Amino acid sequence: MCVAWSPDGTMIAAGGTDRTVRLWKSDGMPVTTIDNNEGMIDDVAWAPDSNRLAFTDLWKGVVVAQRDGTIEKTIELRDKSRIHAVDWHPTDGTLAVATHRGILIYTSNFEPKATAEHTRWTRAVKWSPDGSWLVGNGNKVEIMSPDLTVAHTFDPDGWGDIHRVAWSPNSKTFAVSKHPHVRRFTIDGKELPKLKGTDSVDSVAWAPNDDTLFLAGYRFAMFDTSDWSRKMLTQPVAAPTYSLDLKADSSELADGHFSKICVRSLDGRVARTIPHDASHLAWLPATRDVLTMGWPNRLYRVNTDGEETTIYDTGGDDKPYWKMAVSPDGQSIAARVENYGEFSLRLWNQDGTLRKLVPVDQDPRDFDWDWSQARLVVTSGNGIRFFNSQGEPDGDFATNYRPDYVRISPTGNRVATAQSWTNGVCVLDTSGDEQFRTTATPGWGTRRLAWAPDGERIAYSDWGRHEIHVTNMEGRVTHILEGH
Repeated sequence: MCVAWSPDGTMIAAGGTDRTVRLWKSDGMPVTTIDNNEGMIDDVAWAPDSNRLAFTDLWKGVVVAQRDGTIEKTIELRDKSRIHAVDWHPTDGTLAVATHRGILIYTSNFEPKATAEHTRWTRAVKWSPDGSWLVGNGNKVEIMSPDLTVAHTFDPDGWGDIHRVAWSPNSKTFAVSKHPHVRRFTIDGKELPKLKGTDSVDSVAWAPNDDTLFLAGYRFAMFDTSDWSRKMLTQPVAAPTYSLDLKADSSELADGHFSKICVRSLDGRVARTIPHDASHLAWLPATRDVLTMGWPNRLYRVNTDGEETTIYDTGGDDKPYWKMAVSPDGQSIAARVENYGEFSLRLWNQDGTLRKLVPVDQDPRDFDWDWSQARLVVTSGNGIRFFNSQGEPDGDFATNYRPDYVRISPTGNRVATAQSWTNGVCVLDTSGDEQFRTTATPGWGTRRLAWAPDGERIAYSDWGRHEIHVTNMEGRVTHILEGH
């Protein structure tokens, strides 16, 4: 998620994983939504005159739009670079762009001007307020002149990737956020004393009047810049839960966090905590084990009693996994694999041996095993595809939209799909006799799907209204659970 105020203070722009950019007036009145983007939006930046904005489309490039949402220009990168950040020069209209290959500078006419290649991703880029310096961040910090000549480099051991940059209004110092800390530097290459109590920081911002530095992550904090040792406010924020799964026998819940797995009773009480990265998590049926994806690009089988951890066979590479699904009998595991815009599905046996790598021509944004354990249903382009348990193609259906989420019913004869930036759910009858039943509800986008055991109801989340809707097969919403 990214958000930016226009310099004149009259507009707000925000983008995120739903591949849309939304514009509001400062009083909260919606202006427009810019959709039809190909990838998630990692960053958005307003031009100095507040009449245009630029935002990153992870797979397409940099999109420049007018303040009413009209697209003016799309800068497409020919080398399939992943785009992470963008910033306007404060005076001359040039754009700085951060990609997984380095930093690019474009003129005010959007022509290439300068390039600095890196061996690691550059996740953030920021011009100084006076336009004389540029800071780029990946797993190191570089202070550069406008032609990308590097003046100073900071590359301390153990830093990892750095998320955000914030300059002081006088252009003499800047702060960078790197989970879990904040570091401050001067433009002549000196590091300033560390700020105490800045654990788990993901974002950082400097007040325009230069009196306050704001930090956000698991903890929200404000530092008085006249006395860096004095913390003005610290507000704990609950650690984010990345994944949640209910055991097949409904006896326990497991939820995954940045550095731990919590096993809970159904009343929510924590019974056990296992130290482990768990960005994605699923119970392995008929066991006391959970499968989880974690760093560095591995699939792990973790025993919830703390007895053992099994690392699944990668097939000889370290491509990142983003989603996974376990068949109802626990004998088949699928994961989505990504390699710089190329996608595939990887299938494992329960014991961790690699069964097959299945190439797919378009991004499999979501997938699910059917309850008969015979097929895997996958979103792909404007439709869904089926594969058998050995990874062989087993049919496909075209849709009139691009689905982001898919779940097959317990009976195996219906497939529910949804888009993250539209409202409601479409249900496809896999026999082909009936194409679609559609539920349409007012809201800001649909996320996540879950079938009732009888296969006659679907629960899904309206992420804009923070509600969970339950609908029947006639398309009527029967229940709305608020505040979720």
